[in-house]
Amino acid sequence: MTEKRKSPSKRDTPWFTVLVRWDNLAKLKEIAARNKAPLTQTVGRLINNEYDAIFPERRKEPDACTHNVRTT
Repeated sequence: MTEKRKSPSKRDTPWFTVLVRWDNLAKLKEIAARNKAPLTQTVGRLINNEYDAIFPERRKEPDACTHNVRTT
């Protein structure tokens, strides 16, 4: 017997519901279908890509130019 999923409010990572206009949802579905990925994964990827473009200094990986550089 498969285990029943927890409701979103009881999951370890909280969830938030987002409203999307119908025309944008159609585009989102096309993107998800082309990538063969679920809508939630597609939205997450789009958000992460945009966030990294806007805030490059907040990326998790260290900057190669300043990491372990000796000045002497």
